Amino acid sequence: MHEGLSETGGDSFSSQALFEALVEGRAEDASAMFVNAYLHGHNLASLFDEVLWRAMHRVGELWYEGKLSVAQEHVATRTVLSAIQRLRGVIDVVEENGLLAICCGGEDDFHELSVQCTQVLLEGEGWRVINLGPNTPFFALSEETMRSTPQLVCVSATILYNLDRAVREYKEFREVAQSTGTAIVLGGAGLSDDSIRKRFPADIHADTFQQLLVFAIALASEAQEVQADAT
Repeated sequence: MHEGLSETGGDSFSSQALFEALVEGRAEDASAMFVNAYLHGHNLASLFDEVLWRAMHRVGELWYEGKLSVAQEHVATRTVLSAIQRLRGVIDVVEENGLLAICCGGEDDFHELSVQCTQVLLEGEGWRVINLGPNTPFFALSEETMRSTPQLVCVSATILYNLDRAVREYKEFREVAQSTGTAIVLGGAGLSDDSIRKRFPADIHADTFQQLLVFAIALASEAQEVQADAT
């Protein structure tokens, strides 16, 4: 774990400090925490995995326990989304790698934070990203994959409704992805159980943004090697 990204609050960007800013709706403070940590050398994956996740997990727990209202949970969510977008504006993007990724949330899943973080993370590595947002059915993802032929598709699912239909439509999407040479990354609590993962095979089931980052870097490197060999 990076120094300063801890529960003890060794620097101003602890999960506790972020939590307080989020539930109070202090978007300027939250975005400043992200920007300052990023400019001081912390990579995006570590910021998302080690601080953001803890803060939002606490929001969810307290809401579930009735210690935060629905309104407070909504304020925290909108505040963190605003902060992530502001962070996006200051990221030093490496040279574009010429690769395209699609990111989205699963059907009937309206959680968009992981999708936004995925977009920011990949764009920082030089990917062009099409963000379809939350609540994207697999049949719609199949259509967009056929249309734009991305090298990577990332899907986050916090919960899966109508599992049998989702499995059937995912199978059709995966066949499309294989035909277009598209790698698939799946993540989120709805796809964390091993029995579920067996029904949704993918190139990687990512439990962290760091795992996604490592996979995306390797995929880009492989694509560059193929292009170099072709020339």
